Amino acid sequence: EASFSTLGGTFNLDLAFSRDRHIGNGTAQQLQYHFYPVPGSRFADGVFNVSVSHQSPLYTPPLVGATALAHSDTWNFQARYSQRLNEHWSAGIGYSHQLAGHDTQLASYNLVAGYHGGRVNADVSLNRNSGSARGQEWTAFFTLRFDLERRQTLYASYDTATHASRTEWQYTPPNNVESVGATLGVQTEPEHEDIYGNVQYWGRRAELLLSQNTLTSGDSATSLRWGTALVYADGEFGVSRPVLDSFALVHSAGSLTDEGGVGTQPLGRIYEGKEDWFGPAVLPEISSYYPQHVAVEPLQPDAEFDPQEGDFVMHPTYRSGTVIRVGHAATTDATARLLWPDGQPAALQVWSVTAPDGTTSEAVSDRAGIAYFSGLVPGKYTVKISDYPETQFGFTIAATKERMVSLGDLHVPQKP
Repeated sequence: EASFSTLGGTFNLDLAFSRDRHIGNGTAQQLQYHFYPVPGSRFADGVFNVSVSHQSPLYTPPLVGATALAHSDTWNFQARYSQRLNEHWSAGIGYSHQLAGHDTQLASYNLVAGYHGGRVNADVSLNRNSGSARGQEWTAFFTLRFDLERRQTLYASYDTATHASRTEWQYTPPNNVESVGATLGVQTEPEHEDIYGNVQYWGRRAELLLSQNTLTSGDSATSLRWGTALVYADGEFGVSRPVLDSFALVHSAGSLTDEGGVGTQPLGRIYEGKEDWFGPAVLPEISSYYPQHVAVEPLQPDAEFDPQEGDFVMHPTYRSGTVIRVGHAATTDATARLLWPDGQPAALQVWSVTAPDGTTSEAVSDRAGIAYFSGLVPGKYTVKISDYPETQFGFTIAATKERMVSLGDLHVPQKP
């Protein structure tokens, strides 16, 4: 697939190749063009779309379990223009043509009109069809939607081609995190009536859909679907609801983890992603090639955290995974007065400090013998004058939340 954006509109090209062991190789192509008028012009609220697609006789769509069959060379042409007329009214016109070999399967002219105002939305589509697949006929499709407030809607439709009608109630939650949506409806056709409903739960780590269909003939079907995802990037694993495009893992470290971890993309009182016993927070709906602002903050308001460290702008590539790490290991800064065995300040000495992991750094005492040690992790430290190993002694840093401690007077065992 490829996309091109120009001053004259956008072009999208899709190319496909198939090979079937029984019928051989095939190809398919589709070219789409979209034009959006310049803002401020007379037709600024209009949209013009054209698409042309082709399938060779031996092309096989990737349908699992389907039997591959050779077919005629097929072409499909579609064109549509829609325009907003004023604040409430819009209209559009379209044409489509399907060819199988040299035979016109379906040619269709389409006229649409819509009213969208306040709590009422109504649309009507009028079609004239011709061709070997349908014959000549006029059809219409009507839809009506009422906003019942509190995120509830009532939807109704009627199709003159099939004489099918549908009435449906929907509840849409304010966000898709730790929330529940529901649908209840009835669809009536000439030979039967279908009563259906479903309840869907959107969680941070999974999605659940419970649905029920009951026909007036007595048939009934109940289904439960569970969707979850295991994601991995840069050494980090995570559990998420299904990933739609790119994703991001957000992982805290050090004292920030000890103080409860972090949440991402705050939505009122909840977070789109949150650290818990399942692991890092996951954002599963990151759009590729679109700059994404990510906000990270501690789950405990009193945690020590610089808000500037939780402000990120991502530039995700195509279907990518990214790890964002925040926080660092807890460290302490310490001061001590270093004294010789006789109690005199060990002034202007270079001290070698060995950390619990074996790494070594240096500190310098001033004229009063006071030395400053920075970036200390909890554990036992060894200190000595760099040029005199026999002066070795030590101190211990306790595991506390204190960021600045005083070690008091530290006596050198012997004077070099």
